[in-house]
Amino acid sequence: MRTILMNQADTTRADTLSLGLLAAAMFTVALGYGAILPTLPLMLERLFENAPSERVAAHTGLISGTYMFAIFVFAPLWGRISDRAGRKAVILAGLGGYLVTLTLFGLAESLWAIYATRALAGAFVSAVLPVSSAYVSDTGSEEQRARRLAGLGAANLLGFLVGPAVSSWAFDLAKAALMGIEPHTLSMVPLYVTAALSVPVWLGMVFHLGELSHGGVPSRKSAAVPTHDTRKTLFVLLAANLLVTYALGSFEVSIALQGRQNLGLDPYRVGIMFMECSLIMVVVQVLIFCFPVLKRLSETLVLLFGFLALAAGFLLLPMVTAFSAMLLVVALIAGGSGFLLPFLTYRFSFSAALGLGTTLGLQTAIGSLGQGLGSAAGGWLFGLWDNSSFLMTAALSLLGSLLALFAGKTPPEDSAD
Repeated sequence: MRTILMNQADTTRADTLSLGLLAAAMFTVALGYGAILPTLPLMLERLFENAPSERVAAHTGLISGTYMFAIFVFAPLWGRISDRAGRKAVILAGLGGYLVTLTLFGLAESLWAIYATRALAGAFVSAVLPVSSAYVSDTGSEEQRARRLAGLGAANLLGFLVGPAVSSWAFDLAKAALMGIEPHTLSMVPLYVTAALSVPVWLGMVFHLGELSHGGVPSRKSAAVPTHDTRKTLFVLLAANLLVTYALGSFEVSIALQGRQNLGLDPYRVGIMFMECSLIMVVVQVLIFCFPVLKRLSETLVLLFGFLALAAGFLLLPMVTAFSAMLLVVALIAGGSGFLLPFLTYRFSFSAALGLGTTLGLQTAIGSLGQGLGSAAGGWLFGLWDNSSFLMTAALSLLGSLLALFAGKTPPEDSAD
């Protein structure tokens, strides 16, 4: 009996350590993405010297889009490889490759090198994001799955939130310590700091992340040919994922333009809105992590109220004229999306008719596509007529609520049969 209890304790510690390492990997790649955002314009200004601001802004958007497009292309491929070769090898390759590309990005001396390194970074990150979710779905029981997936989502959001702060801190510290150095050169320091933080995470995974007993290969049940019902469920989930990530991408661009151009908010208060959005999404996912309610809720209920919250928020955005009211509307949008995203990931983990890694890779790809489309369309529509951006996103969110009518009525555990 004592031996059994000791083995159970060892297994629990190993599972906790593995989950912590996976969360750290998700945090690290999001941290790197957030850290690059403040430094990218400085790098481009150094390359273009006296180029107009419009050119710098255009390339900033295109480079960010290149990163997202690479995730869209490679995430399903990495997921499929992990179904055949195992999760650990793919995650290590992804995180290790991302670490290298982050360093190379800081050394880039030409525009084509910046584009190439960001494309490679997206390709490697697309191995970490879906395969980490597949790993915890493989190794955790159904009772633990919702909490673990929500925990990974919270780690990813927290990394994105902390990234710009770490970048600013590292830049200011380097500026004080290395007086006389050009700001363009100092802008590379945050990238090297972020890369250095990735090293212990990668090494920890090499020595302490356990491989699956069955090699990561899906069971016969999960690899079966999809029936009409499972294809329908997968389509509904992918459509919902596209719409919610479109809303987030549109929100990121439109809220900054609305706050700056229409409300006259300074960068500090615009930053507060972004911080509030990230914090609320983290809090919602942490609550889901602590109280696994996702397993008890139907797709109909979650999709309906989640998308209605998004639609209401975007309809209210052009009406608010005070900063305090803007914060309330941002909270509504953040709460709706913060609940929808972990729920969708949880449901995707049961729709593994194509293989679990492949399915979650497809989810990541569609999410990146939605975010990229939302950012591009949000900025373009705001330029035509500011309210059109909000109205379009609200209409698409209402369309998302209609997906609830087509969501499966069976529990998640039975939908994969």
